[in-house]
Amino acid sequence: MNTSVQIRRVDPFHTVEHNLWWQAYAEAKRADMGENALIWTLEESRAEMQQRSETTERRTYVAVLDGAVVGGGSLALSLKDNLRSAALGVTVPLAHRRRGVGSALLAHIEAEAADADRTTLRAETEWPASEPDDGAGQPGIEFARRHGYTLALSDLQNRLELPVDDAIIDELLEAAPAERYAIRSWVGPVPDEIVAEWAALDAVLDTEAPTGELDIEAASADVADYRADEQMQAMQGRTSFGTVALTATAGSPRTRSSSSRATTATRTSGALSCAARTAATVSACA
Repeated sequence: MNTSVQIRRVDPFHTVEHNLWWQAYAEAKRADMGENALIWTLEESRAEMQQRSETTERRTYVAVLDGAVVGGGSLALSLKDNLRSAALGVTVPLAHRRRGVGSALLAHIEAEAADADRTTLRAETEWPASEPDDGAGQPGIEFARRHGYTLALSDLQNRLELPVDDAIIDELLEAAPAERYAIRSWVGPVPDEIVAEWAALDAVLDTEAPTGELDIEAASADVADYRADEQMQAMQGRTSFGTVALTATAGSPRTRSSSSRATTATRTSGALSCAARTAATVSACA
């Protein structure tokens, strides 16, 4: 590890500090995925970090070498569920790699997670779908493996160009069992009369979907928590499009879809999972 690298926690209300963190994050993403990189905008990230959340404590960090920011990191601690785990991120621009910056960031974030009594750490990394399914040779996954992490779950992301051709939509509608369900859509916050059931469905999304080797629990289904997330999305300048399928008799939602970022074909590890043998370091993979 490069002992001259200094790790500093970022104050999200300090404009310059947050901007420097975001620049390191965005440069690293572009280095790995080029024009297909999925990058939160500067203002989206600022709104998330400034939110006073009841469900998640979020922290960001910068790595400083010779007075310049050379990398960034993040840590998310769930406060109501999944209290044994934490989500972390390490992003180092291409020009500053292979100098111990990422290792210094990771060690610092792992220590802070251990101080918060977290024993399982998760991270995400991306690589082009044209590369091997296990990401062999790709910088993000290889960095994680060198530090004792193992691939727990992967998925393939695809990009859908909008608008969708009307003929495709008509074909899908013809195949839908319209006599059994009623479809309801809206733009913006979930309507009050169905938000409780929507929040309940949203809370189990991570556990109902394939989880691989992940150690993960259902999230909070509290309506107030969901509304707080909607408020954050509004602060980020995002527009949410929601749809539910309602049973014809009970009028309760059975399934739903909502807006998400358009993505290109990539291999994404849903998480790299590792359990800590000691209170200070992550050393043994689950």
